[in-house]
Amino acid sequence: MKKIVILFFLIPVLACFTGCEDWIAFDYWLPDEYDSVYCFIPERNKTWVNDTAICFSKEDLRLLSLTPCEDGDGNLGHGHIDFGLGTNSHLFKWEWQCDTVSFFIFDKDTVDSHPWDYIVKNYCVLQRYDFTKKDLDKIRDQIYYPPTEEMADIHMYPRYKKK
Repeated sequence: MKKIVILFFLIPVLACFTGCEDWIAFDYWLPDEYDSVYCFIPERNKTWVNDTAICFSKEDLRLLSLTPCEDGDGNLGHGHIDFGLGTNSHLFKWEWQCDTVSFFIFDKDTVDSHPWDYIVKNYCVLQRYDFTKKDLDKIRDQIYYPPTEEMADIHMYPRYKKK
């Protein structure tokens, strides 16, 4: 009996170390005028219906705080969103069950100082990215606001403007 228990314990442990799945983390970068922003990111295990409208509540937002750092392009704040074990392919196919997923970024001060219906009605979104798996792979899960030239081909609102 002890051999079976040990085997069942070792298989999941070995699977973690064999590289079967990666740790999913989206890194985000923001200019130094923001110390935090609110972001809507679809949850795991929740089917996502692609909709460019704000079809979620204020309670669904995540507060993303930043760690100041320098990336060579000016002062930026950095942070990351952990999704746990898996792959981007797994997220799109099995968890979100879609081919495109929208990330919404909101100014924290705007969200904190206005009623949610005002934000929805006036579409007070700093940036909306409509990512495909291919998009996230191309940018190596590095999400910038404002968008970088490398992100120019990603469907977004407002559209990318070259500086």
